[in-house]
Formats: sequence, C-alpha cells, structure tokens
Amino acid sequence: MTLVGMKNRPFLRLMVLVQLIVLGAAKADKPAAQYPEHGKVVASRTVKRAEAQRVYTDPYGKTHGGARMTCKISFIRLIRQIESMS
Repeated sequence: MTLVGMKNRPFLRLMVLVQLIVLGAAKADKPAAQYPEHGKVVASRTVKRAEAQRVYTDPYGKTHGGARMTCKISFIRLIRQIESMS
C-alpha cells in the first residue's frame, strides 16, 4: 500500500499522521547531554578538521567554489569521582 493508494482512506491517513506526531514527540523528549564540570584530565588531543566546498560551473561558464576551511577541535577525557549516596 502506498500513500497514493491511501487517498480514499481517510482513517488510514489520520492514523499515519497521528503516528508521525507521536514519534516526533518521543524524539523531542530526549534529555540534554550532561558534561562533567570537574575532574582529573587524563588525556587530551586536538584534531584538525578540513572541509572543502564543491567546485561547480554556473550557467554562464564561470567556475565557482573550491574553498577549503579548517578548524581545530579539542577533546579531553576526564575521570570524575562519584559521590556515594549514603
């Protein structure tokens, strides 16, 4: 069954719409990531990442693009001490 074949079945279209809304709401409930603020640094590294813009020719024959952008990203690994609940 395709969506084209569903044009005469409003109940099925409604059910598909409800499922899409419910799945979208379930994805929105994901908690934000929590990163530790304190701890002992055990490893660090810096990664240099490069991205290049694609080269293309416009309808008038001129070539554009080809720019290259680089950025440095720092990663650190921390060890935190977990406080006991008692």
